[in-house]
Amino acid sequence: MTAATATTEGLVLPAEMEAARVVPTPMAIFGLIFLTLAPFAWLTNNVRMILSGIGVAIYVVVKPKTLSAHNFITSWPADKSRLRGIYLWLTLLFLHAIFCSVISAVILLPSGEVTKFDFLDRNGTQLISLLLTFLQVASGFHVAKYMKLRTIRTSIYLGFGTSIATSIYQSFSNDYGLPYLGKEVFDPRVGLRPCGLAGEPKTLAVHLVVVLLLLLIDNQPRQLRKLFGSFMRIAGIVLAVIFFVQASSGNGWISAVILVVLYFFFLSNMRTSLVGISLGLLSVILVVSSGQISLSEMQLRDNHKAIFDNLSNLDLGLFDDLIALPMMAWLDNPLNVLIGFGPGVLHFFANRHLNQAEWLTGATYIDGNVSAITYISNFGLLVAAYMFVDVFRKGRRAVECSKGSDERHIRIFFFASFVVGATVAGNTGCPFFLSAGCLLAMSSGARLDGGWQQA
Repeated sequence: MTAATATTEGLVLPAEMEAARVVPTPMAIFGLIFLTLAPFAWLTNNVRMILSGIGVAIYVVVKPKTLSAHNFITSWPADKSRLRGIYLWLTLLFLHAIFCSVISAVILLPSGEVTKFDFLDRNGTQLISLLLTFLQVASGFHVAKYMKLRTIRTSIYLGFGTSIATSIYQSFSNDYGLPYLGKEVFDPRVGLRPCGLAGEPKTLAVHLVVVLLLLLIDNQPRQLRKLFGSFMRIAGIVLAVIFFVQASSGNGWISAVILVVLYFFFLSNMRTSLVGISLGLLSVILVVSSGQISLSEMQLRDNHKAIFDNLSNLDLGLFDDLIALPMMAWLDNPLNVLIGFGPGVLHFFANRHLNQAEWLTGATYIDGNVSAITYISNFGLLVAAYMFVDVFRKGRRAVECSKGSDERHIRIFFFASFVVGATVAGNTGCPFFLSAGCLLAMSSGARLDGGWQQA
């Protein structure tokens, strides 16, 4: 080995980086814990952040040497100028959110339909929550820069394993009358819909489909060449598919379609496979439309069947209330769609159409049932589209520059979590904001265990 390089686990690094190896920052520990808690969405976002903060406090008491002595973590300095750029970006986003909120207040308050207290309570709470959420972006940057690939994988699979174990217990408790753990969701058509500790079946489904992608592409030789590792991987794939189907979630299936398109269009050279996938989907559509298989025989939940029955009508009434009412508010306020309503303010505009709701009551907070509606409503189409395209472009570049390295599958996981979070799930079920921070870090000079490559 020359003086210019040093080797760690088969990875050749510049000597100055090897010399700069340090223990991770508290922000990196915060992000790692929050990543583990991602599937536990029955806890609110703020509660999971508090638990992550408690974990950081314990880490500080335990002392970094404890982890370093067990070769748990490898790290070197983050790109501080890049991180300052992210902080500036988030600050401007927060100021824009305040600007949107002021514009909405000027529209709503003089009309008398909303009291000043209600507006400040709803909007102020969401603005504070937005500030706390920005910590996840910063922590994602630190996770990507300071955490070992093995550590990140362990964190993801630990959360996944806990969700699977809880879902298994929920199935047994339903069959044998044991005390039920978590939220019990039963549909007359499909039966018990497991939710693990995610709070909702749709949240569990989103988490499972994102981790399922990781399981399918995870080819770490040191872990999966062993018989036990291969068995655990196959078992994880089988159980993920079983509970994903049992969750019977429209959001889950939408996420699955997005991931298939994402992988074959942007992350793989196997574009020819799209022909087979397209033909398969076309065959299903033709068979169903021909009447050879009825929708009732497909064991769809009633609200999903209604959408298929009436899809050609393009009527907002056929959608879930949490999609239809926000769409009506958009049609009434096209300027706000472009510049944003402000965090949490969409509720007051959508509430004007509550009399057209199928099941929604005045006691329910009206927000988008998919995250794309929420983020466009909060920040406006222009800003939301710019943010998405910017992170998407950098994330795709980070994935492309990792071809042939062991870290590629982790980058794809964060990329998939970001896209699904931005379009469908938000920050529940998948670590959306943390993944955005990871992708921004990786695109600035990405490293995990697979090599040092400038994206």
